[in-house]
Amino acid sequence: MKRTWILVAITAVALACSDAGGVDSDAIASPEKAAVQRSLDSALANDSLYPLLALLVFPYIDRAAHIVVGSDTMRVVNIELDIDATRHDTNVVASISAVLAWRGFDATLHTVDTVVFVVARRERLDPHPLLTRHRQYGHGVRHP
Repeated sequence: MKRTWILVAITAVALACSDAGGVDSDAIASPEKAAVQRSLDSALANDSLYPLLALLVFPYIDRAAHIVVGSDTMRVVNIELDIDATRHDTNVVASISAVLAWRGFDATLHTVDTVVFVVARRERLDPHPLLTRHRQYGHGVRHP
């Protein structure tokens, strides 16, 4: 009897830790993702920022939210990219936010009807010099 309970416990733990039990409704099918990328590749062929995003960000996009309006469904992905690097002894900081959305994927033609890609640069505000000085000397002023 004790041996049966151990086997049941091990089976329960294995099933609880497995992702095989369900399908992620936000997952993007490979043909759908490829159709979106083909559409962006042709539309943004001359853009200077797009090749960087296509190389560094798009391979990692595997889920998109569903927004249902009437009988139509739009898929939406929020992208945030923070870069903090050094170039020729100069600190380079860039913060980029983007929204990628599409609708009308046709599984037989492997195309999408509409693709929207909006990119914006976020500003990082430097803390006020007085706050920086107080924090440096430990006067208890905190800046997020």
